[in-house]
Amino acid sequence: MDLKYNEMENSKNKSEVNSFYVILSGLFVYDAKTTDSAKFNRVFEPWKKRIENGNYESTYDYLKNSYYDGYLNNMFPEIRHGDQIYDPQNNDFLNHYTLNQSLLSGLREIRVPAKEIEIPLVVDYIDVFVFPYDIGIFSMKIRVDEDKELSLGLISDLLNMLRALQVRFQVGDNATTMKDFISDHILSAFSLPIEWQTFNPQLKSYTVIDLANEMEQKELDYLLYDMGNVSPLGSAAGNTMFSPSDEYYSEQMSQNKISIFKNWSALSLYDTFTRISVNFPDRFKTWEYDFYNVYVYSLYMKTFLYLTNTRLSDVTILNKENEAIRDRFVEFVNDYHHTQISYKFLPDLLKDKMAFALDIPSELDSMEVKISRINQHVQERRQQRMNFILVMITFLSLFSLGRDVAAYLIDSGVDKKLMHPFGTAVIIMVILASVIALVRYNKK
Repeated sequence: MDLKYNEMENSKNKSEVNSFYVILSGLFVYDAKTTDSAKFNRVFEPWKKRIENGNYESTYDYLKNSYYDGYLNNMFPEIRHGDQIYDPQNNDFLNHYTLNQSLLSGLREIRVPAKEIEIPLVVDYIDVFVFPYDIGIFSMKIRVDEDKELSLGLISDLLNMLRALQVRFQVGDNATTMKDFISDHILSAFSLPIEWQTFNPQLKSYTVIDLANEMEQKELDYLLYDMGNVSPLGSAAGNTMFSPSDEYYSEQMSQNKISIFKNWSALSLYDTFTRISVNFPDRFKTWEYDFYNVYVYSLYMKTFLYLTNTRLSDVTILNKENEAIRDRFVEFVNDYHHTQISYKFLPDLLKDKMAFALDIPSELDSMEVKISRINQHVQERRQQRMNFILVMITFLSLFSLGRDVAAYLIDSGVDKKLMHPFGTAVIIMVILASVIALVRYNKK
């Protein structure tokens, strides 16, 4: 690795940034049955109301013409089914909401202290994705106030701070932490059986940066690594204590980087997704309205599979709970696991890269092994029950067979007193002993 990256960072022209935003995301588990719908609807409204100030029809038409029905039902069910799906207690479809605009107005401007200054930020929206199976994802889009000059160093510092639940910032005259902000203003409308911080040691980031000046490809890759890994600038170039080995850097670039066109590239990792372009901003909000939802879809799949794998800890115990988990998994895979989601190639490529970064294929393989073992145990238990029933039928039929043999012997001239009851019992015992001997012989 070389030092060109440092030269680039020290040059004002090469550090100029056209635009930047980050969407922070987190996971939570909710109880649909005990969530107060009336309270919820006072806080949130359908997300379409924030799309181009309510002019959402063209966005819906674009999405409808870009994706297969299965994915539309998963991520945009309102396009297929209308607004009747909107109910936080409706566990059949995804409900995608945004924070009521009147409530958001009091939270829109925040200030984050950094290096003896305050960075003015704007919260453009706060959304919640209320999925089936009591899994939710919250998100908030944050950008730097337009009056503040953007730089790569500023963006790097922000990404490092904003993902931490302990970071402190100002909302108006009130100081708060990211943890309290999320608890008070986003998740207070939900009934949460498990503390949401359990699933979020830090927030996930979906970052979109547009640079104003061309870079050499090596420098752009260095920047992509540093931003994607939330490492100090210069790390990929070998200039910090967090610099990766050549092997690890090469592995990440070959396996996690997405590079289709010369004017942008992206890096998909476990906790972050980063897209950096050069004079190619997200003007039509494709990366926001379209591809960010692919990211949320991937997060939901990962979360469901992780929780299901965790709950299914002992597959040798056959009970109603394990069988219910198995049935939910089969239903989930049928509904959400798609080989392709779009008529276009890029959404499918992004989906596959995100799935790889989140280790979704391994989660699926692990679950399928567990489900196979459960099915095997269920089949063995059914076979044991069937064998027991057959034994009982055979045992009961011995009495009828013994009586028939006794009747035949009486008809053949054997004394009736000799046959009843001891003679019949002896015949039954002989037949039973013969059956047992035959079964044991066949087992050998």
